[in-house]
Amino acid sequence: YTLMYERVNANGVALDPVVIVSNTAGNNHLVTNLTPGQYYRFYAYGKGFKRIKSNYNAKNILLKVEQWGTTEWISFEQAFLDCINLDVTATDIPNLSGVLNMRQMFKNCTSLKFDNANINDWDASLATNMSEMFCGATSFNKSIGGMKLKKLVNMEKILDNTAIDCDNMSATLVAWKA
Repeated sequence: YTLMYERVNANGVALDPVVIVSNTAGNNHLVTNLTPGQYYRFYAYGKGFKRIKSNYNAKNILLKVEQWGTTEWISFEQAFLDCINLDVTATDIPNLSGVLNMRQMFKNCTSLKFDNANINDWDASLATNMSEMFCGATSFNKSIGGMKLKKLVNMEKILDNTAIDCDNMSATLVAWKA
């Protein structure tokens, strides 16, 4: 797959030309030489791009998911684990048709709000593990009742320690019961 980035300002306006990291990126591709304290927009697309997984070094610098694109994802396990500054503003819907594991996808993403994003339209009907998906996402307060789910899915602590209020929790439970 192709992996590129550009440096942007806090408003997302490009400051430098796009840098092509690789036209043949593969599993566990690592981007180096980024300047701490700067903002970057990444582009990853093409055959072979199937998964993202944050590592300890990325947890403070991932800020936004602006678009999911057409990738046929295979896993979201720990995709954004501990990314405390992350929010999702993407209005498109990720293709989850190959995703079985969403465990800890947004765990401890304390800035996660999903404003303007449509998580209720996600089709996670093949996922078997969604445990702790939003656990510790202390700003998250959305109903996820519209999300399509499998009948038998591990949802242990999925909304533990979130900001979900009574209305959104009720809407989630009522929709899942239906």
